Amino acid sequence: MVTFWNWKSCQLYASYTDYITAHPLNPNKPTVAVLFYGGTNMSANLAGGQELFNELAKDANVLPFFADGIKTIDAIATHFLHNNHCICNAIVSLLWFRLNGGPLEGDAQKTIALLQKLDVPYHIALTCNNREITLWQQSAEGLPPTETLATVTLPEMDGAIDPVFLYGLSEIKTADERGCTQTNIRVRQRSSTVQNQLTSPIPGQGTRLAKRILRRIALQKKPNKDKRRSMKKSDFILQPSLEVELRRSPC
Repeated sequence: MVTFWNWKSCQLYASYTDYITAHPLNPNKPTVAVLFYGGTNMSANLAGGQELFNELAKDANVLPFFADGIKTIDAIATHFLHNNHCICNAIVSLLWFRLNGGPLEGDAQKTIALLQKLDVPYHIALTCNNREITLWQQSAEGLPPTETLATVTLPEMDGAIDPVFLYGLSEIKTADERGCTQTNIRVRQRSSTVQNQLTSPIPGQGTRLAKRILRRIALQKKPNKDKRRSMKKSDFILQPSLEVELRRSPC
């Protein structure tokens, strides 16, 4: 199922035209499209993305859009061009894997060609249904390898930028703030016990990502003469064996 969704009214719309007819966009604000899952992971995305949605809505039109995670690139191609113009100023995705094919790995060039045509920043929000927030905060490892591959490495191969860890698991709560959804996820932990846990935003992370998105949109509109560029110099020291190999390389 592919559709637009209003995160305040919880209403679904089959097309962009239907959505903006029911919820006219503020022409004085940028528009940010948010990609998330329909189906089994939809409630987790919505609960975990609360802070991101709220922060974006302060200074932008928020355009939630969900797809199946497999044919996402086809859905974007169908719905994100209106009168041959991109409907948004930025895209942020809560999806795992690459946009075309998901875990099945579709044609990457198809994704790159479409993103070039849309010509807007594509951001990635890191989401985790298997790691408790407290464990993430305490662990030097951070995200587990599977989540790192699925939410960082593969999306970045499509061109996604600014990965920010958005949500994880916390203790059970009774209801979310909006009343649209309540997400109780039963998780089998390493101790082989089963506990009820809730998908929850990591405080401050949604705000952090929203500010990055909005600042990048503002930067696009700023004249080049007013932009500032920073350069970072790294005092990187190679291991002797690696340095020898690099010197041997014809490149």
